[in-house]
Amino acid sequence: MVLNQLRGQRTAMTNFHISSSRLPIHRNSPFQIAIVICCTATLSYLATRIGGALVLRPEVIWPLWPGCAFRVALLLLTPRRIWPVILITGLSGFALYDAQETLPIRAIVLLLLADAIKILVGALGVQYVFNGVPRRILDIGVPWFNQDGLFQGDIGIAVDITEQRMAEKVLPRLRGS
Repeated sequence: MVLNQLRGQRTAMTNFHISSSRLPIHRNSPFQIAIVICCTATLSYLATRIGGALVLRPEVIWPLWPGCAFRVALLLLTPRRIWPVILITGLSGFALYDAQETLPIRAIVLLLLADAIKILVGALGVQYVFNGVPRRILDIGVPWFNQDGLFQGDIGIAVDITEQRMAEKVLPRLRGS
């Protein structure tokens, strides 16, 4: 309440912050890992098919391939211990698509190498910069100005509401059972 009275205004916004908390996919569950690997292979192939359908000029190589973005997101949600399996499984979906498009073997190998580097650099870079997996944060605050009217910073509070939002999604399903 003090924040609301400070400037007579209230700003609330929800941001996505990253923290090194629990990952959604656990390495202790072989069944869950097997499902992730099967889905990775299937979705990698489908993402590549969609990317191939969107290409207007086939002679141009896209710098951002949809399958690579999907793989980076998947790697960020899994423990590093299973990254090699997910990376190889996903690249096999790329290779299958490239083979169906009758690309030469040398071109397929070079494209897979480039995709692997792009995926690893993206995943490691995002993980390094943001230190883990996305979290849901509720920020409430007001700007702070000095006597001259110059912005000095924000006065506010930030609360991690990730578990609360997850519980809100699960609660209706539990009540319905």
